[in-house]
Amino acid sequence: CLYTTGETVQIVDALRLLLEERGGRHPVAEPLRAGRQIDERRQISAFLDEVARDTGKFSFGVQNTCHAMEMGAVDTLIVWDKLEVVRVRRKYAQGEEQVLHITLEDFRKRRDCGAQLEVIEKYAFLDWITQQHLDDITLKIITDGSPEGMQFCRGFGGVGGLLRWKMEFESAENESGADDTDEDF
Repeated sequence: CLYTTGETVQIVDALRLLLEERGGRHPVAEPLRAGRQIDERRQISAFLDEVARDTGKFSFGVQNTCHAMEMGAVDTLIVWDKLEVVRVRRKYAQGEEQVLHITLEDFRKRRDCGAQLEVIEKYAFLDWITQQHLDDITLKIITDGSPEGMQFCRGFGGVGGLLRWKMEFESAENESGADDTDEDF
């Protein structure tokens, strides 16, 4: 083989994007789509298997998964390609900084309320994740195009992780998977 596995994946992804831009009307488009769906199903099935066996070697929701990433526990990070969560770093008047992961809708509502907090940086969560140096984490971006993908997005907030070791999390997150505990944005 002339290419490494990583190079082959990049070539296939580039071909897939090119075909999608042209409406996917090429004989190669369907096998590429099918291959991506098979990989997606395999990753989500591995995640759901950990959940079903209640191993504790999984995380879901933005807050818990970010905590697991900070601890170095995440082996595979699974993120929905249409996740509408933003990562906001903000600063109080006293100088204290805070990082929130909230839905885009909640961000707009809070900003429109006129709270006197300085927003230092704001990124779409998926953009922020892809910019991080995830040397020891496998990143899988999934769609909701399969029944498994839809279940993952609706049931687990579109963000989850397969962990290297068992972790326990303090609290459950809300349905959107976003951290929505602070009302004074």
